[in-house]
Order: sequence, then C-alpha cells, then structure tokens
Amino acid sequence: KLNKIGLGNILYIESLKYYLKVFTGDEIVITNLSMKSIEEKLPVNQFVRIHHSYLVSITAVKAVDRYMVELINGKSLPLSKSHRNAFFTALQIKKSE
Repeated sequence: KLNKIGLGNILYIESLKYYLKVFTGDEIVITNLSMKSIEEKLPVNQFVRIHHSYLVSITAVKAVDRYMVELINGKSLPLSKSHRNAFFTALQIKKSE
C-alpha cells in the first residue's frame, strides 16, 4: 500500500532496526526506508535529527529540556549530545525566518 503524507503532517520519525515509523497527528505509517535515505529527502529547514533513532519536524517542537525534546502532541523524545548543536542551530534558523 502506498501512503502519501504531507510534510506538514509529520511530527517525527522513529528508526527501528529494519524500518521507520512516521508519526503524524493522527496516524503511524511504517516504511522500509532507511533513516539516512529519508533524511536526505526531507527539507533541512523543516526537519532535524535529534538522536540516532529520531528525526523531528521543527514546527512540532513545543519545548526543550537539557536532554529531551517535547513535541506538540505531548511526546518526549531524547536529544543526544552528538545532535544537540545541530538541533539548536536549526531551531535558531527557523525562528529567524
């Protein structure tokens, strides 16, 4: 089955061993794409990697704690040390647009 998902509907993407879960406001879509391949296809000014296993929509970010990112749907995801700088840079760029 082929599902079309609008970029504005994606809250975050979770990588699990051999597949990805794409979370929108009302559904979860499972795909066999790799995190690297989907990350290359998404606009860098809208999505940012926050952890080895998570890619988030910048507009879905509600709050940030030291090592956690809270999304508008209430979900909290880990923010890794290795992705912190890129995440905060992406947030600043989005704020200034």
